[in-house]
This record gives sequence, structure tokens and C-alpha cells, in this order.
Amino acid sequence: MPPFCCSSPAIAICFPPGTLVTSRTRGEIEIQELTRGEEILTLDAKNGAPKWTEFYTWTHKDANIMADFVVLIVSDGKELLISNDHQLFVAGEQGKLPIAKKAGDVKIGEELLLADPDSGHVKRMEVVEISVTELRGVYAPLTMSGTFLANGILVGCYLGGAHKEAHLSAAPLRAWYRLKRRGGGGIKQDKKDPSEGRWSFLHRPVMAN
Repeated sequence: MPPFCCSSPAIAICFPPGTLVTSRTRGEIEIQELTRGEEILTLDAKNGAPKWTEFYTWTHKDANIMADFVVLIVSDGKELLISNDHQLFVAGEQGKLPIAKKAGDVKIGEELLLADPDSGHVKRMEVVEISVTELRGVYAPLTMSGTFLANGILVGCYLGGAHKEAHLSAAPLRAWYRLKRRGGGGIKQDKKDPSEGRWSFLHRPVMAN
């Protein structure tokens, strides 16, 4: 079994069912309802503006596995359930880019990044409470940008804190998906994508230079 695969609850790199994402065509939906080729909301890394990113496959998708999740609650009451080693973003110093880090390394007082529907840009919300819970079901989507909004909070699609390096390692998979989509008229939803669940290497630690 490849390392960092969600078949082992202790090292699940995922989100639980019920995590909300925003679809361009269907509005707010639960993460397990995503279909390949669907565009979901994320934030632009450079300016914080909302943008759409295409979901193209799962690294993990299993409704039956029991797994531990970190529960992060921010100052406006929003909460995010995310596995300990999964990547999310905290606010950097004013005027600097967000910092990618493992969810389990986030501390109370650090600020997560959320979409602000009023301004159309990013807002920073302080983490005020952290706990751990166990739930059934694990889901880890891959998007073309390598990011998306989960419960309105900016997260990555990979493990750990080296987002740029991890996203680069997924470039061949994104290229494969584009070629398959152009040549075969898209990926059918009623059959399991042969790539699905076989990209656990994307969840191995990537060391930044």
C-alpha cells in the first residue's frame, strides 16, 4: 500500500463527508457530491480574488473508513474539519502571500483565509478553538489550481506545507487529464476513473529547497 493512503485512518489526508464546496453550476454542495470536470470556488493566490478551478479526480474517496479530523473554529463561527497532515493556508504578514502548512500545525491565534462575499475578496479570520474528532468517510479532491474553498476556508489539495513543490509534482496528472478530456470527450461519471485513488504519491512529504 502506498504511504499516506487513506486506507489507514491514522494517516488519512482528507476531508469528511458534509464538507461544503461551491460549484459554479450547482451552488453550495457537499464534497462527496462532486463530479469530475465540475468547477468549484477557490481564491487567487496573488490577489485573494475568488476564482473557479476545475475538479479533475480524487486522491482518496471512501465512505466507510473511520478517520480522525482536526476541528478548526474561527472567530466568525465557521469551522473546518480536516485531517492532521492535510494542507491549508494561514495569513502571512501584511502584503505577503499566504503560508501553506499542515492543519495539525495550526495554532490558536493564527489566521485562516476565507472568501468575503461582500467585498469579493479574501478576509482573515483568527482560529479561536481547536479539537479533534473521529468521523466515517474520507474525501480528497484534486483541482487544477491545487486549492479550493472548504466550508469557505482556503485549503490545498496536498500534504504538508510545500504547496508549490507538491503542485508541480501533480503537473503530469493534470496534463493527462487535459489530453483525455480533449481526446475522449470527457471522463464518464458512471465508471470509476482508472486514475482515481492511485495518486497517493501526491500526499508524500515534499521537501522545500
